[in-house]
Amino acid sequence: MFLIFFTFSFFIFSKKSLAASCLVSSAVWSVAGQTNVKTLPSGWYSDDKPPAVTIDVLIKNCAGKIAEISIVEDDTVGIDDDISELDDMEISIPDNNYTFSITLTAGETECENFAGDNNDCEYFIKVDLAGAGNNFSSDGRTNGNLKYECDGNTVFDPYPCDKDWSFGSTTGPKAPAGECAVVSAGFDPGGKQTSGWFKESKKPEVLLTIKTKKCEGQAIGVSITEKGIYWDTDISDLNDKRIIIDGKYTDSKTGINTIQLKMKAGETNCISIIPGYDPDCQYYIAVDPPGWWNEVSSQATSRLSYDCDGACQDSVAWSFLGVSGSIEGAVLPGGTSGPEPSLQETGQYDLLAPLPFFGSTFDIKGGLTPYLQVLFQLLIGIAGLLSVIMIVIGGIEYMSTDAIQGKEEGKERITQAILGLILALGAWLLLNTINPDLLSLRINMSKQTIEADSNNTYDGVPQTPTETGGTGGKYCKKSTGGVGYAANSTWPPANMANKDITQRSGNQLKAGDKITKITINKPNCKSVSQSNCTSIDGFNRNGIIKLYNSMCGSDGSKCTVDDLVITGGTECWQHGDYFGGHHPGSQTTDLRVTPALNKYLSDVTKTTDFPGGCKVFVKNGMNFKAEDESCPWKPSKHWHVTY
Repeated sequence: MFLIFFTFSFFIFSKKSLAASCLVSSAVWSVAGQTNVKTLPSGWYSDDKPPAVTIDVLIKNCAGKIAEISIVEDDTVGIDDDISELDDMEISIPDNNYTFSITLTAGETECENFAGDNNDCEYFIKVDLAGAGNNFSSDGRTNGNLKYECDGNTVFDPYPCDKDWSFGSTTGPKAPAGECAVVSAGFDPGGKQTSGWFKESKKPEVLLTIKTKKCEGQAIGVSITEKGIYWDTDISDLNDKRIIIDGKYTDSKTGINTIQLKMKAGETNCISIIPGYDPDCQYYIAVDPPGWWNEVSSQATSRLSYDCDGACQDSVAWSFLGVSGSIEGAVLPGGTSGPEPSLQETGQYDLLAPLPFFGSTFDIKGGLTPYLQVLFQLLIGIAGLLSVIMIVIGGIEYMSTDAIQGKEEGKERITQAILGLILALGAWLLLNTINPDLLSLRINMSKQTIEADSNNTYDGVPQTPTETGGTGGKYCKKSTGGVGYAANSTWPPANMANKDITQRSGNQLKAGDKITKITINKPNCKSVSQSNCTSIDGFNRNGIIKLYNSMCGSDGSKCTVDDLVITGGTECWQHGDYFGGHHPGSQTTDLRVTPALNKYLSDVTKTTDFPGGCKVFVKNGMNFKAEDESCPWKPSKHWHVTY
């Protein structure tokens, strides 16, 4: 009886234990418009327009574990190979019934092209559950294999299977409710740049804009990755840089926090194989917040690609200029969190190499004085060391010979060394006796202030029309979808909505029928390529009205007509279509630098002065770029605002 009871109990508990085992329930391919992914039709894959595919995975009873996802190419003549674009990609599993999807752009990685073989590419999904001892393969299962032909011809294209896969995004319950999520990441400018865009002598500046949700107070890791031929490599200049998200830069309505990292482009990890075929440098952004399930790559949405300036050199590196809309720093295991103090806050400068008896930092508040003082002391120390060495050499020379001439040379060497040491120490002693301040090496230069023209007649807008988009007298091609405006043609075009005449009252902007205290600095433009004018034809007022209400109050009582002054509007020919900002339909404006506007932005700029430096600051979902002559296009100082 006891044996029967024991056997029955063991069977019941074993069954319950089996039912609760951590396992992969399914992993399947999904292709839009295709029911049979095992045999996709000829021509389904195209190099020019690679299709998207989705992996859907269901994992049960594995909360707290890590799943490693791979795509494997079934090699018919050798060993199966994981593709580098999805090789052991780790996903943290938050609950016991976890479904997620991964969207990718299909490629031809590891495919083989053989005559008579109808399926050059034969992929399946592999899922390894770390610590669970349960590895899963979709090979041979329903919708578990993805098969198709490469886009190429064995006669005219001897290597037709040559395009890589690219990672898109993850969907499904990416993280438990309320967890940190990355909304987007992108380059500005992005896409493929024209030949000559990158110059080693004047490296262009690039903005990385990253939007997150529910990440306030947490550290995210940001990397720039170069898409290599065989594997992708993070650049050392921005490799998992930890940034703490500051809640004061979160939009109260959308809950989205925006940060911008400012970089100077380089050639790190770039490689030139066939000039003119593919850009030498192909970068994307990877953002890693706490918990992998929300990791975001901009491969499918925003890349930056361009050719090197001559031969690609890793020594022509990217450089990090700063970050706005966040706190720099990190929450590291076993460490502390908080902002990284600036040079102005600490007063300390880190030397590239430490100096003996001095260390690796010195106080910059004293200018070069501390550095020159320690350098002077170091040189005296070197003189003493050299004197001792010469005395030793002279002593050896004196004792190692019986010749009178040799002994005299040894004595002479010792004498000269002692005299040199006395001279070095005597110089310091003499100056210290006369006046100790002579040894301070202070270099004091009084601060000079140059006041700009208070009339602001220039206001930072280039008054020489800048033609873009080609020849033929066409302006503003980029912002008009390639159509452009003819030089000296009537402005505004007859069919343009929101004309200046309906939005301006004298030199004030109207909000509906209400006249605001927003001033337009110059009369409206009458023709394309006209200078000394500011147009609000086709202008979308919503953005600046939002700024007006926030800064001046809905009734404008907190401002005067001199506090918000538009100096650049929709006159796109005066701005060269730079990043497509100034054009009809846009909310982008240039604003005059005024004390009131500087004060309004002081909580994000940390100063009531104009910060300059082409830095970008984010407030209430609006981007304020402090443009001045430090920008590549050399404008005079003004605020460039994107709402």
